Amino acid sequence: MNYNDRFFILFETLKKAGRIKTYVQLAEIIGTNKAGINDIKSGRKKLTLENIKSMILSYPDINLYWFLTESGDVLDKNFIAKSKSNDSNKDLIEKICELSVENADLKKKNDVLIKENEQLKKDKSKPYKSVQCQVSMAAEPKLEIEK
Repeated sequence: MNYNDRFFILFETLKKAGRIKTYVQLAEIIGTNKAGINDIKSGRKKLTLENIKSMILSYPDINLYWFLTESGDVLDKNFIAKSKSNDSNKDLIEKICELSVENADLKKKNDVLIKENEQLKKDKSKPYKSVQCQVSMAAEPKLEIEK
């Protein structure tokens, strides 16, 4: 079994545990898109060290020894046991997982905003209208000068 195959076994393990839901989330974690995930799955693209590093930073209980050798368990039971014995670690790990998903969502939103900004810069024919600057005449106060 190659690294790409193990990567998807890892994904399925995390998915069953409810820690990741979709290929889109997986793509955001490793810094690619859904098409990139499909390319890895089909073998058109090989998993990179950066992809693996991103996964381990997002899910620190991944058993890297298993990932490299196929020996042992997908997730490090010692890491999990230590986490269970120390509630503060467990809380931190859960928070890290939540934040990694939130971070991936924010990255996606940021990418959309960057693309929109680039499109606005390219499209010089459209006049820029700031919502904050649009004031209707009816909303303007009337000044009356007494004589």
